[in-house]
Amino acid sequence: MIGRNKKFLPIYLSSLLIAFHYGLVLYIESSFLETFFSQTETALLYCFGAILFLIFLLTSETVKVVSAKKTFFVFVILEAIATSILAFSSSPTFIAFGFVLAQGAVGFLAYLMDVFLEKEMQNEATTGEVRGIFLTFANVAIMLAPLITGFLLSDGNYRKIFLASLLTLLPVLFLRFDKQIEKHSMPRNHGAIPTTLKLAIFLSFILQFFYAWMVVWSPIYLHQVIGFTWPVIGVMFSIMLLPFVLFELPLGELEDKMFGEKEIMAGGFLLAGIATASLSLIGGASFILWALVLFLTRTGASAIEISTESYFFKHVTGGDTSIIGIFRLVRPIALVAPLIGALFIKLVGFGPSFIVLGAILIFSAFVAMRLKDTR
Repeated sequence: MIGRNKKFLPIYLSSLLIAFHYGLVLYIESSFLETFFSQTETALLYCFGAILFLIFLLTSETVKVVSAKKTFFVFVILEAIATSILAFSSSPTFIAFGFVLAQGAVGFLAYLMDVFLEKEMQNEATTGEVRGIFLTFANVAIMLAPLITGFLLSDGNYRKIFLASLLTLLPVLFLRFDKQIEKHSMPRNHGAIPTTLKLAIFLSFILQFFYAWMVVWSPIYLHQVIGFTWPVIGVMFSIMLLPFVLFELPLGELEDKMFGEKEIMAGGFLLAGIATASLSLIGGASFILWALVLFLTRTGASAIEISTESYFFKHVTGGDTSIIGIFRLVRPIALVAPLIGALFIKLVGFGPSFIVLGAILIFSAFVAMRLKDTR
């Protein structure tokens, strides 16, 4: 499959390296920030990072024609600077600045890779396959990263994680993209969003809301409340993330050749919702039980992710980059989830807050059934 898509290989490799860079710090950033800031301040920093990504995105729509490739490498450098600050600074002010810059830059890098991939796409009938490979490259990295993070964090030194994350990012600067990408400029399209895509964008928002909530609060809950050590959490999270590697590519091909997206998407929301709500019922530190239920939450999420990605990108082209920007905008907007999560943790408690998140996902299963399938 990759052999038929060699022009996509540098994009796939960029996705893998950036995902590994991000995955190394993804589940420890909230705990790291809480060594400097309160829970509310930590949640606000995630929101500020989202706002910065929004600024980057809106600015890219208004500047004169600029090479997308050059912009990509500029943001790789910005991300490297931000990660260096987190690795070496001890000042809360610099830590806050570095974290916000890192959140904004890495979000914009993900958007640019979407632009590259969609501009290179010529046959929309293979969208599920190409997107499946793209996501699988990223998800392999994100699945393996927690194992390394847990091993490095056995002594509680967060700085080593950020240094490893920085070293993983730097090889991106030496990748050689297809010559066609040199011709791509930053998008300036301002087309209206078709009605068919509005529900897909909303459902993508719910998925990103789920991710943002779980990324911030689940590691804190497992470490501080349940009592798991970081090496154990690292293994648990790698098992949890296996569905993204195992299921997204075959599901993407099935959606291209046999099914549409909405049934798989709705089933994913239902499974993820039930599994997430059931987290509130696990009282003890049973590794097997926690790993199993977390695995089920991401099995549902993997079905949602490939379905929303495939559905959306079958309805857009490389010229619809403003709409792609809006689709990716749900990621930073969804970072309100840590604040909402903090509110519910205070209102109902840490464990029962998972029931609230599960209910949101189950409701979204019924919304997904309103989509008009592509097959």
